[in-house]
Amino acid sequence: MAQSFIAGGTSYENQSLTDIIKDITSWIEYSEEVKAEVVRLLAELKNTKFYKNISYEYRAMILEMPQICQTNIDDLKRTLESIN
Repeated sequence: MAQSFIAGGTSYENQSLTDIIKDITSWIEYSEEVKAEVVRLLAELKNTKFYKNISYEYRAMILEMPQICQTNIDDLKRTLESIN
């Protein structure tokens, strides 16, 4: 289904429950891919000069990303369980 570029802006008026489940499933898969990529990149970057020279605030934000993704995954899975 076409989704809005604004959070919360997607209309589900004409969508079936099956369509919504497909969307949620794809968001879970995408969040898992993003988390895996961030973890991979962090492992690769941690020993570089670039990583050592970035600000504390930016580094803290980057280090939070895997947990943010996992929280998203957990919440979306909980939503699927509630639907089922």
